[in-house]
This record gives sequence, structure tokens and C-alpha cells, in this order.
Amino acid sequence: MTESMIERVARAIAKADARPYEDAPNLFCGKARAAVEAMREPTDAMVDAAWDAIGEGYDTMAAAISAAAQAALNEQVAG
Repeated sequence: MTESMIERVARAIAKADARPYEDAPNLFCGKARAAVEAMREPTDAMVDAAWDAIGEGYDTMAAAISAAAQAALNEQVAG
């Protein structure tokens, strides 16, 4: 199985904390889920960047960013 986005973020959090991911994967995955959850409601800057990149309307870009974050939350974490 490929690494999920939650696991990828969890490993980044562990690295930022200078701790091995393997010491507390549930803790780091919980923190990662919280971080990705916060991204479900994009900032204006996020939507503007997506809009500039793709050229769709604001509401469409906000929905796309929210859907991408939700997909990451729905992924299975290996382990």
C-alpha cells in the first residue's frame, strides 16, 4: 500500500518534533488528521492560487480544495 496523505503529514510532524514516527504513530496521525481537517476550509489565498492555476470560479476552487482534503482524510493509514 502506498503511503496515505495522513501518514505523510504525520511523518512530517514527527520529523519537525525531532522524534521517530515509529515511537508514536497514533499520536502523529491524530495530529496530522487535525491539520488536514483544518485545510478543508481553504483560505482566500488558497482558493485564489487554485483559481489562477486552473481558471475556474471561486466556489468551484473552494469545493475542489475541500474535496481534496476530505479525500486525504478518507485514506487508510498503513499499519
